Amino acid sequence: MISYMGIFSKQKNIIFISHSRLRAVQVNLGRANAGKVIEDIVWNKETLPSILSVIRTKIGSDIQLALSEDLVYVVSFALKNATKYTRLTIKQEASSFIPENLDEVPWDFRSIAAIVGDKRIGVSKGVQVAAVSKVFLHDIAPAFVSAGFVVEAMEAESCALARLMHDQASPILIVHTDHDRTLLVILERGVVMATQNFAESIHSDDIERFISSAQKHFSLRIASVIFSEESTKSLGDVRDSLQSKGFSVQEASFDPILGLALKKDIRGNDADVLNVNLLPQEKRNFLSLIRSPREKRLLIIFFIVFILGSVAVSGMFMFNRSVKAPIKQESVIADIPIEVAKPSVPQDNADGLVPPSGSGAVADYAISILNGSGIRGEAAGVEKLVRAEGATKVRIGNADNNSYTKTKIRAKKTVPPSMSQSIVKVLSSRYVVEDVEILDDGAEDDIMVIVGSQKNE
Repeated sequence: MISYMGIFSKQKNIIFISHSRLRAVQVNLGRANAGKVIEDIVWNKETLPSILSVIRTKIGSDIQLALSEDLVYVVSFALKNATKYTRLTIKQEASSFIPENLDEVPWDFRSIAAIVGDKRIGVSKGVQVAAVSKVFLHDIAPAFVSAGFVVEAMEAESCALARLMHDQASPILIVHTDHDRTLLVILERGVVMATQNFAESIHSDDIERFISSAQKHFSLRIASVIFSEESTKSLGDVRDSLQSKGFSVQEASFDPILGLALKKDIRGNDADVLNVNLLPQEKRNFLSLIRSPREKRLLIIFFIVFILGSVAVSGMFMFNRSVKAPIKQESVIADIPIEVAKPSVPQDNADGLVPPSGSGAVADYAISILNGSGIRGEAAGVEKLVRAEGATKVRIGNADNNSYTKTKIRAKKTVPPSMSQSIVKVLSSRYVVEDVEILDDGAEDDIMVIVGSQKNE
C-alpha cells in the first residue's frame, strides 16, 4: 500500500506505466494513507488490452497517466535567436535533442524562464519540451484508447518527481529505484535538466559520470544527492560510496504517482502548461478538452438550458407574430466531402533494407534494438533508421550494460545473410558496426541490435 499525505481535496485515478510494469492507484485526495493500489503487474503487448479493460471496470474512464523515462523524452534548453517563440520554432530546435519526428508523435512545451536562472536558460527564451516515444504511441496508446480511457493529464515520471522537490533551491540529483530499474534525475528549482534510465544494476561510477556530464553541459554544480527509500535499500553501497567522495547524501520518500496527483497545471496557455495530449495538435477541439465528469455535467446542463431558452424565446416570438401564410421551406442537403486516407506504398530503396527476391521483406522480421552506449536516445535513433527502411516489428530497450563501443548485430540462422548485411549497411552510415553474429534460436526476436558509442565521423 502506498502512503499519500492528506493534502488533497478529491479522488484521482493514476496509472503509471513503464516498458514492462503497470501500476494503477486510486488516490483519495484529502486523506492520509488513502492510496489504494488497484493493480501492480507485469505487462506485454498481448496482455495489456485485457489488463486495462479490468482496470477500467474498477476505476472508471477518467485517469491521469505517468510515463516512465524509457517511454518519453524530456529536454530543457534555450531558444536561439528567437525574439518571440512559437510552437514551430520550438519544434525545430527540439528536434535536435529528441530522436523522434515531432510531426508524428504527441509533444508539448512550457516556458521555464521564470524558474531557471538566466545564465543557463535565458530570461525569456527557456523552454522545456516533452515528447512520447513511438514505442508508446504504437504499442501502448492504442490499448488505452480501445479500453475507453480519457486521459486528463499525461507527463513523464521525472516531471512528476520534480514536483515533489520544487522547494530545493540548489541543483540536486535524485536517485529513484522502482523494481528492476533506476532513474537518475538532475533538477534545478523544480525543473528537469537531465535524466538517465538504468534497466540493470547501477554503480557509483555510473552516477558520477552522469553528474559530470550534466555539470559540464549546464554549467551547474551538484553537491546533493537524494535517494528514495527503495534506492537506499537496494543501492546502499552506492550511497555510501558517493558519501565518501564528498557528496551530501539524503533519503526521502517520493513516488511519481504522488507527484502527478499534485499536478494542477492541466489546462491553460500552451506556454504555461506541460501536458502531452494523445491527440495531435491539429485534431484537438473544444470537446476533446472536456475531460472531467464535473465539466461534462456542466456542459450538458448548459446545452439543456440553452435549448430550453431558445424554445421559449421562439415560442413567444411566434405567438406574438401574425402569420398570414405558411412559408414553404426547401430542405438543403449539404455536400460534405469525405477524405479517404490512401495507404502509403513503400518505394524501392537500393541502399536500404530491400532484400533480393525470395528472401522476405524486412517487415517480416522482429527486431530488438538495445542501447548499450550509455548515451540517452541512441536506441530510439536506430529505431527511426530501421523503420524508415520498412521495419514494423521493432522494440527498443537497454542492453545488459552501457560499455559497448562498437555496434553489434546478431541474427538467427533463419534470417537471410542479405537481410543482415542490409542492416549493417544502413547502420554503418552512423555507427562502427562489427561483423554479424549468430543469435540463439530461442531468442524472442529474429534480429538483435546492440547500439555502441563509437560513431563514424
